Amino acid sequence: MLTDDLLKYYQRVTRAVLGDDLHLMKVALQDLQTNSKIAALLPYFVYVVSGVKSVSHDLEQLSRLLQLVRSLLTNPYLYLGSYGCSLMQSVLYCVTEPLAASINPLNDHWTLRDYGAGLLSCIWTHRDLEGSLYTQVLQSLQKVLGDPVRPLCSHYGAVVGLHALGWKAVEQVLYPLLPTYWSGLQTVLDDHSMSNAQVKADGHKVYGAILVAVERLLKMKAKYGEKDAEPSPHDFYSTLPPAPAVSLLEMYNELYCFFGDSLAVRFGTGGTPPLPGTTSRGQQEPKKECAVDGARKMPQLTAHGEEELTNPGRQPQRPPQISLASASSRPRGTSRQGQRGQGVRDAFQRSRLAPRGSPRFTFLIGGRQAGRGGNGRRFQSIFQQHTGPTATASRYAQKLPMIGRMTKSGRKGPQAELSLYLPL
Repeated sequence: MLTDDLLKYYQRVTRAVLGDDLHLMKVALQDLQTNSKIAALLPYFVYVVSGVKSVSHDLEQLSRLLQLVRSLLTNPYLYLGSYGCSLMQSVLYCVTEPLAASINPLNDHWTLRDYGAGLLSCIWTHRDLEGSLYTQVLQSLQKVLGDPVRPLCSHYGAVVGLHALGWKAVEQVLYPLLPTYWSGLQTVLDDHSMSNAQVKADGHKVYGAILVAVERLLKMKAKYGEKDAEPSPHDFYSTLPPAPAVSLLEMYNELYCFFGDSLAVRFGTGGTPPLPGTTSRGQQEPKKECAVDGARKMPQLTAHGEEELTNPGRQPQRPPQISLASASSRPRGTSRQGQRGQGVRDAFQRSRLAPRGSPRFTFLIGGRQAGRGGNGRRFQSIFQQHTGPTATASRYAQKLPMIGRMTKSGRKGPQAELSLYLPL
C-alpha cells in the first residue's frame, strides 16, 4: 500500500510530465533522477510509460514519456530488475513502430526515433540489467529490418537502433542484411514520380542512417585493426550467429558498390606511398565484385574542365579509383609516386592544371539605350576586375554600371542612370 505522501507525489509528477507547463515538467523529471524515496512508485511509473500505444498520435506526449524513462534510468536509487524488459518494449514501440503521428509528413517523428534509440543503449547497458536484454533488442531490430512489408520509418528506427547499440551490432545484423535490403531501397530512390515523393523522402532518411552506421563500422574496424576479431562483452549475451570474418578492405569495397563517393568523401586520409621498386598490396588483391548489379552510386566528381577546354579532341585522363587505406597503412600504388609525396590524400583528385595567382574576370556588356520616342544608341563596355586600395571587400564582387534602371524614366529623353551589382 502506498502512503498518502507517495500517492500525492505520483499524481503530481504524472500531471506535471503530461501537462502543459514545460517548466513544471522539467522540475518533476529532475526530481525523479535524484529522489531516493520513490522505489515503491517504480511499477506505477512503468505502467504509465507502457501507455505509449494509446498516445501514438501525439508526438509531444510520446517524447515526454521517453524523458520519463530516461529519468528512471538515471536514478541511482531505483532497482529496475524485471521492469527493464517492460521499459525496453515501450521504447522499442516508439522507435520501430509506424506511429499514427508519422502519417502526417509535417510531424517530426524522426527525432523521436533517434531519442528512443539512445534510450535502448542506456537500457541494455544499465547496471541492474547487465546486458541481459542485448540479445532481445538485437533480435527485435533484426526482425523489423528484415521485414520488407514494414514502412521505411520502421526500417529507419531499426537502423538507428543498431547504430546506438554499437558497431558490433551493425556488423552482426545490418551488414549481412544490406545486399538483400538494398534492392528494395534502390527501387524507392529511383522512382521519380510525384506520387512517390513522400516515400522517396523517407527512403533518403533510411539511406542516410545506413551511411552513418557503416561509416562508424569502418572507422572502428580501422581503429582496432586485428583486435576486432576478439570477442567483445556483447558476444557473451548474444545468441545470434557471429558476424562473418571480412577484412577491412573487402568490406569497404563492397560498401563502396552501394554508396560510391558518398562513402569515399568521409575518409580523406591514406597511407604513404611505397618505396621505388615495390608494388602496392592493393594492386595484388583482386577487386571484389559489387554485391548488387547496378548499385546506386554517386557520380565521380573530379575537375577536368580546363583540360577538356584546352584539348577538346583529346580524351582526358581520369584519376584512379579511390580505395580506403587498411588499418596497417597500406602503401599506395607506384603510378603516382613521382607526382605526389607523402601526406594527406584527397578524396576527390585535384585538377592537374591548377590555376596560378588570383582569378581574373572580364565582363563584356552590350545592349541598347533607348528613349521613349527614338531607336536610341547602342553601347558596349568592358569592365575589369577591381584592384587597388579602393577595391571592394570581396574580390569577386563587381559593380557594373549602365545595366538595369535605378530611377523612374522621364517622359522625354533617354534614361542614363543605370547600374547593377553582380556578385559572383
